[in-house]
Amino acid sequence: MITYVLRRLLLMIPVAFLVTIGVFALVRLSPADPALAFAGEERDPAMLAAIRKEMGLDQPLYQQYLIYLGQLAQFDLGKSVINNRPVVEELARRQPQAAISIDTVKSGVARVALDAGAHIVNDVSALRLDPAIAKACAERGAGLVLMHSRGSVADMATFAHAEYRDVVAEVVAELGESVVIARKAGVQDQQIVLDPGVGFSKKSEHSLAILAGLRRLTNLGFPVLVGASRKRFIGEITGVGEPGLRLGGTLGASVAALALGAHIFRVHDVREHREALDVAWRIIRSGM
Repeated sequence: MITYVLRRLLLMIPVAFLVTIGVFALVRLSPADPALAFAGEERDPAMLAAIRKEMGLDQPLYQQYLIYLGQLAQFDLGKSVINNRPVVEELARRQPQAAISIDTVKSGVARVALDAGAHIVNDVSALRLDPAIAKACAERGAGLVLMHSRGSVADMATFAHAEYRDVVAEVVAELGESVVIARKAGVQDQQIVLDPGVGFSKKSEHSLAILAGLRRLTNLGFPVLVGASRKRFIGEITGVGEPGLRLGGTLGASVAALALGAHIFRVHDVREHREALDVAWRIIRSGM
C-alpha cells in the first residue's frame, strides 16, 4: 500500500520516490478564516477534526498527511505574519505526524513559518522575487518547492506574461535557473521539488502542453509536483463553470500527470484523489 504522505516528505523522496505518491491537502487560511481561532483565545478542539473529515482524512489510511497553508503568501512581514505564527505552531503541536507546507514569496515569512514548525516552503515565484528563500531553507534543512510563474504576485495568475514560443522548453529552462540559485545558496538536491505552475502565467493551451511534456521536466532529476485541481483549463474542456464541480476533470488531469512522471499532487478533494491515484499507480506498476 502506498504511504499517504511521509513526514518531511520532500526530504525523504530520494529513498521513497518510486514507491510514494504524495497528496497535498489544501487548507487555505485567511484573516477571515475560523482556523485562525488557533491563534486566539477561542480554541475549538473539534475544529481540526472537522477539517480532517472534510478533507477525507478521518480514515485510518490517512495517518500521515500534509497541510498546505496557501494564504501565507498574501501576508506582509510584520503584524500579519506574527499573528499567524501561532497558527503554524498550533497545527504542528496538534498534528505532529503532519508535514506543514507554507506558500510564500518572502524570505522573512519563510523563516518565521519554518521556525514555527513548518517543514516545506512552496515558493510560487521559484526564487525570482526573493532568492533569500533558498538560504532560509538551506539553513533549516527544509523542503523547497520551486513553482514556475512569471511576473509579480499581483499578475502571475493572469495571462499578462503568458507568451511562449515553446512553453515546455521555457518552463524547464527557467526552473533549471532556479535550481542553480537554490544550489548556490546551499539547498541540497534532495530538498528540491519542481512544480510547472499549471495555470500560472499560462493560458489553457500552455497548461495542457506543460502537462503533456512533464517527462522533459522530470529529466532534470527532481520530483515533480502538479497542482491542477479545479483549474480553468479543466472547466474549459469539460464545460463545468463552477470550480467546485470539476472533480471528474481534475482526477483525469492528475492520473494523466501521474502516468507522465508526477508524484506529488496538490488537490482539494483528497479522498477521491487518494483512491484514484492508488488504482492508477497499481496499474502502472503492474506493467513494469
